[in-house]
Parts: sequence; C-alpha cells; structure tokens
Amino acid sequence: MKTFMKLAISFGYLKYSAGFACPSVIPLQRCMLNVEEMINLANFILISIRFVHKYRFKQRLTFGSILVIVMLWKGKNMFKYNRHFRASGAHGICRACINYPNIKLVILPQCKECFTKVLDWEMSEAAKIRNKVLLEYHERSKETKNVTQRLPDIIGIGVRKCGTGWLQHALLRHPLIKINMKEVHYFNIYQTYKLGTEYYRNVMPNVTKYERAMEKTPGYFNFPRWRVNMPQVVRHDVPNAKLWLILCDPVQRAFSDFVQAVTDKIFEIPGTFEEYVEQYLPRAQAAYSSHLDLNKIASKWREVDRSSNILTLGVYYPMMKEWMKYYTEENLHVISGEEMIKNPGVVVERLQEFLGLPKLILAEDFIENPSTGLHCISPTIVIDSELYKIPMQCMTLVVKGRTRAPKLARESSLKKTFKKLKPFYKPFDEQLFQLLGRRLW
Repeated sequence: MKTFMKLAISFGYLKYSAGFACPSVIPLQRCMLNVEEMINLANFILISIRFVHKYRFKQRLTFGSILVIVMLWKGKNMFKYNRHFRASGAHGICRACINYPNIKLVILPQCKECFTKVLDWEMSEAAKIRNKVLLEYHERSKETKNVTQRLPDIIGIGVRKCGTGWLQHALLRHPLIKINMKEVHYFNIYQTYKLGTEYYRNVMPNVTKYERAMEKTPGYFNFPRWRVNMPQVVRHDVPNAKLWLILCDPVQRAFSDFVQAVTDKIFEIPGTFEEYVEQYLPRAQAAYSSHLDLNKIASKWREVDRSSNILTLGVYYPMMKEWMKYYTEENLHVISGEEMIKNPGVVVERLQEFLGLPKLILAEDFIENPSTGLHCISPTIVIDSELYKIPMQCMTLVVKGRTRAPKLARESSLKKTFKKLKPFYKPFDEQLFQLLGRRLW
C-alpha cells in the first residue's frame, strides 16, 4: 500500500507540472498517436522510472507495470481540457508535454510562423551575455542546497484582464524568479488575512538566497471596502517587496472582463456586451457624478451590485492615488497594458531592471505572430548544463488575448459601444496620466 501511495503522489506531481507550467500546447485536431506523441509517451516512462528510483521502492515493480500505469494515466489526460485554457469545438487543446528539468522533450509549436522565425534566429551580443549568465547561475545553483520560504519579494497587484497572467507566464521563464502560480488573495480576503503572515510565508515557493519569491493577485489594486487602507497594510506587512501593476485601456478591459464573466459564469449577466452597457452605464454615470469619495462609491456599489464591477474596475485614478501615498517609482512599477501587447519584450526587460535582476529574458525572445498581431515567447533554458531554445509559447485567440488581438475584427455594434464608453472613462484617465506624469494609452 505504501508503494502504491508513493507512486500516486509521484504521478500527482507530474500531473500538476503538466499544467500551466507546460511551455506549449497542441491543437485538438493534432492530438493523435503520431511519432511525437510516442516520443512524449516514452518520456513519461523515463520520468516514472526516475521517480521510482528516487523513492527507492523496496517492493518489486516491473517495467511492464510502470508502462501500464503510465499509459492509463496518459490516456486519461491526453484529451482532457486544461482548466487554464477554455475553448470549444476545433479550438480545444490537450496536454502533450511536461515540465521536467532532466528530460529533453519533443513539443510542437503553436504557430508555424513563430516556429520558422525561431529557426532563423541569430544570437546577438545581449543574448551571448545572457547565455553566459544562465550557465553561471546553473552551475552556482548546484552548490546552493539551502532553500527557504519567505514573504514575497515581488507582488503583482493588478489590474484584472490587463495582461497580468501573460506577464506572470513570461516571468516564469526567469530562473531567479520563483512564482506561486495561484492567486493568494492574502490582503483582499478577510478570512485569509486573519491567518497571519506565517500563512502568507508558507504559501510562497522555496527559494535560495539568489532567488526572488513572487505572487500575483490582481484583486489587490482595487481593494475592497473593508480594506480601504490596503496600500498601507501591504507596505507595513511586506516593506521590502517590489510591486508591479499593469493598467490598460478601461474600455478594452471592460469588454475582456465581460467575456470572461460570461464564459466562466462568474455573474448572471444576460445578453450581449452592448446590452450590458445599456443597463449599467447610466448607473455608473450617476454614481460617479457625485462629489463623494470615489473610493467609497466604487467599493460600496461593487458590494451592492457585483456585476457592476466590470465597469468600475476601469476607474483607476482614485485607487492609484491611494497607492502612491505609500509607494514611489522605486518600489511600484506601472506598466502600460497597451505596450504589453505591442512590445512585451521591452516591457519585460524594463521590469527586470526595476526588480534589480539580470536580463535573462530579452526582447528578442518575443516574436510577433503575423496572423493575430499577438506575441510568442521562446526563452533560452539550461538542461544538463546545455543551452536550449525551447518552442514558442504564444498568446492565442483561445488562450490569452482572445479579445485584445490587434488584428481581431470588430463588429460595428461593438465599436459603437466602445465609443459610448470612452467619455465615461476619459476624465478619470486624464487625472491618472497627470498623476503618473505620462500617458499609458
């Protein structure tokens, strides 16, 4: 029984690793037992043997038994939809890869255009320096065995539907940044905050003295009514943490939020986005025409009518003003969501500078997919003391950027609705730009 439990735990770990950390996904129509899939299956068998050796099972476990277990587990999950990527019909995806440091995997790219560009890629001087640092860190990490859990060094505080997930996924490629991929919601949920800083520390990833621990919870920026002093509390509890924040066009953000709310059934929202705006925009205009504190208006209205959150989250100015009472440019980095879409490589390079980390993710690691206008990332990693350029991970209309692709066609009715929303956000946007000293969109 102990042997079975250990093996189950091992495969549970593998199943978790094959989730969001997986560097690429494959379209459903290509999920067949072809040569690549057979190679992947062989890799799973090798991984299983490694885990059996790792746990040193005393009982006999034949190679045939391992093969049967792996095939059953693999077959069960091959066509299972990944919860991080929701789609339907021909746009579905399956798992066909795993993140394991000592196995060289065969992973198909998501877009042919991106894959071709990777083959034509020529190493620049910046890339040569980056690769040298990667190898040095890899060798140094072998000597550093002491790991610990500590309060986060880096926190992503928002804003929801502005590209925080994609930026987190890009930072996941940095070997000095270890990330809790789940949103912790420590500061914005009362029941969680009551558990104390010891709980907060325990949900952070293990890090060495060279590495940084990071978590991302977009709900921190638009703090709830019970926590009107959110910036002050965050600064007090994690005084040395550096924060990053993405602010994007509030009109685009509202539409993206609406699409996710409908897809995930977060709220009971009948009808189209146009109908939603017709119903909620007059309420927002009436509430925000008041001379009362905008923070209290937004929080109170959100609690009374949660569906209104889709519109109110885009009024950034009052929240930003509160955060800037306790943070400066030295410890709070504000990113333009529009620039994140157009030039993600430049954004990530600047963020590494802000965090005081070596630039191990370069602008040239990002390549535009000409069919969508979105970007793919193909970072360099170290496997067995050798450098590898792994296949592309792309923002796609199915995964990320389904409402933000620059080359996505818009219906005329939707364009009219966007035009109707802009006057509502404009005065708050101008106040925000004046506060920051620069325009973000």
